[in-house]
Amino acid sequence: MLRDMSDVVQFYHEMKSKWGDYNVPIIMERSYEYKFFIEGMNFPKSYSDFVERFEVEGVFIGALVLTPYPNMDLAENLIKLNSIEKNPLIPHDMFHIADFEGDLILMGAMGNSHYADGVYYIDISTGNFSIPEKIVDNFEDFIILASNIHSINIEGSDDNAKEISDVITENFHKLSDSEIKIWEKMSVI
Repeated sequence: MLRDMSDVVQFYHEMKSKWGDYNVPIIMERSYEYKFFIEGMNFPKSYSDFVERFEVEGVFIGALVLTPYPNMDLAENLIKLNSIEKNPLIPHDMFHIADFEGDLILMGAMGNSHYADGVYYIDISTGNFSIPEKIVDNFEDFIILASNIHSINIEGSDDNAKEISDVITENFHKLSDSEIKIWEKMSVI
């Protein structure tokens, strides 16, 4: 069970050393000072704080892609996702921050009263074109939960679905029933 970001970073370092051919960037602490700011875009504090501490550029967590344009730096990625090529299904007061199997992972702009600092999911791959549904309160918890699901899927067991359900309900007890259902759906991919 990955309980915090130090566990997540350690898990991915161990995975990379175990699988020498795992040639994908992993989440790790930044080795340099990074100030995240994009003029005219008011990203939520939990996202800004996270990307200032951890490298997300080119990182995949299972089917979750943290920067959909892997050959661009973080700011270029977010500008392209949220201005030049903004998906018309995304509300104007939200930011597209990641992709999950073709679906969108979003966060509300800081100070947004309708979409607070939480992380949201829009299912566009099935044609539902739903409204954004909250899946967790902040970006760090989002990464920890996604990493737990990824680690369970990698390590495999006789009952991945039960292990994932246990991680979701026991360790992220503040999730609502609808948030749990979305995570369980996302975990089977």
